[in-house]
Amino acid sequence: MKIFVTDDFADFMKIAGLSDQDIKKSANEVNNGLFDADLGGVIKKRIAPKGMSKRDASRSIIAFRKDDKVFFVDGWRKSDVPKKGKEIPDKLLETYRLLGRCLLSASSKQIQIDIIQGLLIEIE
Repeated sequence: MKIFVTDDFADFMKIAGLSDQDIKKSANEVNNGLFDADLGGVIKKRIAPKGMSKRDASRSIIAFRKDDKVFFVDGWRKSDVPKKGKEIPDKLLETYRLLGRCLLSASSKQIQIDIIQGLLIEIE
């Protein structure tokens, strides 16, 4: 299984204190069906750095195809979400779904181009 993060998600990883190991662990959990919500084309998953509970940590949007590819698209800290209203506004959710479809349908060649351009990072 190949694991990728978008450039935006890589920036979020630094803010949230997430390591490549945290991402690998989360990708394996997703591949085994362990995630918080199916949002129709993408999923939402809680991710926590080592030593922090998932309940209080971060949330992520992920596009994946079982046993094939996992793309970490975006992330946010739970503490940064307003207590009122939707956690993910409808228009943003539609954007995530579209991006997820594009990433999952991308050819290997296109993924390599995106890596070279710095849009994607492969987690080895």
